[in-house]
Amino acid sequence: MDRFSAACFEFALIINIKKTVVMHQAGSAASPVMVNEHVLETVDKFTYLGSTISSDLSLVKEIQTRIGKAATSFSRLLSRAWSNKYLTERTKTRIYQCCV
Repeated sequence: MDRFSAACFEFALIINIKKTVVMHQAGSAASPVMVNEHVLETVDKFTYLGSTISSDLSLVKEIQTRIGKAATSFSRLLSRAWSNKYLTERTKTRIYQCCV
């Protein structure tokens, strides 16, 4: 990590210690990681670009989150699209296909 930190310094980049976390993969030794004499926080899971990544490489939490988001989106469409008597079945089918 010292080489990475030094390379960042060469290009005037600063590693934000408060936002940087470390996640060890399952089965690996959990030794502390230091940057500029600060120990980085170790976590079991974190969210990156909307996806949940876990140290055990399981997708269970990610799948649960995505199903929850999809259910919320479809429930919002219930009153606006599915129950709307002015929309044709073809239009409702197109909305569904766009969502899936």
